[in-house]
This record gives sequence, C-alpha cells and structure tokens, in this order.
Amino acid sequence: MTDLPEPGRPDRLPSDDADAERLLEVLRSVAGFDVPASARSRVVREVLWFLWESPRLPGPLVASKYPRAYPWSAAARASVEDGASWRPGGLNLVFEHLEPRRILVQELVARAATLGAAELEGLLHRGLAAAVVTKAEDAHLTKSGLSHRMPAGQGGPWARYLAAGIDVAGFAPLP
Repeated sequence: MTDLPEPGRPDRLPSDDADAERLLEVLRSVAGFDVPASARSRVVREVLWFLWESPRLPGPLVASKYPRAYPWSAAARASVEDGASWRPGGLNLVFEHLEPRRILVQELVARAATLGAAELEGLLHRGLAAAVVTKAEDAHLTKSGLSHRMPAGQGGPWARYLAAGIDVAGFAPLP
C-alpha cells in the first residue's frame, strides 16, 4: 500500500536543543535508578509528554490534547463532527502513538549513557508519530496483540494498523 497518510509528528521548536539536553539529564538519571523497569518507564513517559511532546503539538487542538492536523481515523472524525463524543466521561478518543511509546522509552533508557542531544532529537521526532483514533479502534489494536509491540517482519509507522486490519486510507486531519 503506497497511499498511506502522513503520520502526525511533534513540531520543531527553537528550544529543541536545550530541551533535548534537559531530557538527556533525566534519562541518564533515571537509567541509574535501582527501581523496577516499569518505574523508570513511567518517569520517562511523563517527562516525554510534558517536556517534549505536549509543547510541540501543532495547534489548533481539540480538548487541549488532540491536534486537528494529525491524522484522525474516519470514526474519530465522525465522532467529533457528530458531537457523539462530547458527552460526560470523555471524548471517546485516544492519542495513539503509531509505534508504541514503550518501545521508544526502552530504547532511550538503554542508550541514555551514549546518546547525544542531536540523536535524541531525531529519535523523538521520528518515534513520537501519532494519530487520533476511537477507544474502540485502540481496543482492536489491543485485541490483535499489538498494543505494546510492532508486528514481526513489518515496518513503517502504520504497521500495527495494517497488521490488525484497520483501514488507514481513511485517516485524515480534522477540518
């Protein structure tokens, strides 16, 4: 399939170099913690979101989290356009990283001692590709066994979706 949508990616900011240096400090510190890997992962995921990813989401945003410019599944777009998601208890949407963040976090922690700021920036801009899907679509990825892993022998940002049988041709930015 050659007509795959372009994944959503964080914007680049003038502070990228300085923020990458700060993030490296955190990564190197966390890598040395004598705690379970899940605790290290939790710290890194939170720092990635609040220091790096959230400030770089291209506006405008829906509900302060979902970039209109990122690809949205047809069901996610319809949910917002119909107003069906605007109910008590949430929007029924998921900000879904196309490559599970768990994989990126493990790599960052494992490589923290030797990683440079420029290389980190490249990894983050590549590895934090995302889309907006419904909770049902996210659950389908989980049921397919692809919630936290990439499919064997398949690459590219949409590999999990294609392996799970999710039609990505209909993914497009929210108007």
